Amino acid sequence: MQHKEVFRILENFAPLKLALPGDNCGLQLGSLNDKTKGILVCVDVSKATIKQAIAKKANLIVSHHPIKTSDKGLQASGPLWEILKPAIKKDSTIIAMHTNYDIAHGGLNDYLCKTLELTNIQILQPTYIEKLFKLVTFVPQAALEKVRYAICSAGAGNIGNYSDCTFLSHGIGTFYAGKKTHPKSGKKGQLNRVGEARLETIIPESKLLAVVSALLKAHPYEEPAYDIYPLLNQGRVIGIGRVGMLKNKMSFQSFCNLVTKKLKPELIVPHGKGQVKKVAVSSGSGRGVIENVINSGADTFVTGELNHHARLLAMDYGINLIEAGHYDTEICFVDVVRKLFKESLYNANVYYAG
Repeated sequence: MQHKEVFRILENFAPLKLALPGDNCGLQLGSLNDKTKGILVCVDVSKATIKQAIAKKANLIVSHHPIKTSDKGLQASGPLWEILKPAIKKDSTIIAMHTNYDIAHGGLNDYLCKTLELTNIQILQPTYIEKLFKLVTFVPQAALEKVRYAICSAGAGNIGNYSDCTFLSHGIGTFYAGKKTHPKSGKKGQLNRVGEARLETIIPESKLLAVVSALLKAHPYEEPAYDIYPLLNQGRVIGIGRVGMLKNKMSFQSFCNLVTKKLKPELIVPHGKGQVKKVAVSSGSGRGVIENVINSGADTFVTGELNHHARLLAMDYGINLIEAGHYDTEICFVDVVRKLFKESLYNANVYYAG
């Protein structure tokens, strides 16, 4: 396995195009063409995580935060160079998956909502509307269920809270098999007629390549026929932060206790009073979404950290604040990737920091 295969798995879950403008996601150091001997997943690239990766013989580091370089890029001297030098000497590769993983469906903010037991989740600050496509393919009857299962498992057929949404119609397909063909059914040198099903489904743009790959792998034909149509239907709205509801109202102090119990932060900085029902969350720094929090009608905002002006604005609007630490609201990146790798990587040496 090469690093680029791991990168493909990471990007299929949260494409780099979802990242906020100016965010330096993706390849940070090394080459995606190197063979993967081991993987270390962490929040930050630091002396400690590089040391751990080397000790585990993990030559690929998957970090949440990108490497922070100057405008001139990585310089071959200075404090950052000294931190990275052991990784460079070992030909390590570093990949960062940052705001694309904060934003993505099932990413860090959704993880925080689930951990805090919020319901009726909405996007706090929309940043992207996913494009939708219609896939149409033609499958012999005997292979229909195999192909349908393959494409739905790869991400096709999701409409709202429904999955495996497809449409079938039946008919007769024709083809002429030339001398160099190897038809699964029918004969060479003649026009063949085969009973087939027309299988239709919907695909979000982020799953398009994975679904087509699954289709080609599962389809029995040497040359499967399929069509892909762009749709004008609006796809899923994706963005920074979330807002949701507690099942039951609770006092601000009780909610602070819940945050402490669930997130286990080193410390929290609370400011508020009264009852908590509608909660906004944003992993890491929440300063960029503070106006969205105000407009959402949330009574409480849980984030990693705020600057002075964002904190003051929220307080002026009577919003309860809980700053639970930048690291402590983003350590869930490790669990998000752990679940992803468990479903996608087998017999790989993967280690998790934090």
